[in-house]
Amino acid sequence: MNVAEKISNRAESIVEIGNLLGLDGTQRVTQFKDVPKSHYASGYIQSAVDKGLRIEEIIRSR
Repeated sequence: MNVAEKISNRAESIVEIGNLLGLDGTQRVTQFKDVPKSHYASGYIQSAVDKGLRIEEIIRSR
């Protein structure tokens, strides 16, 4: 798996998890420099962080 595929799979995972948890998926600035506001998963990623979810652990377990 190349880097682009890995990033895509991680983003897809957090979107799926975010939908299940009812997180706000509105695109926004995140605390991660590699996730721009324009990224389709940015809202879910930052919402998960705001709720105290450990994104790395969630994604790693999938």
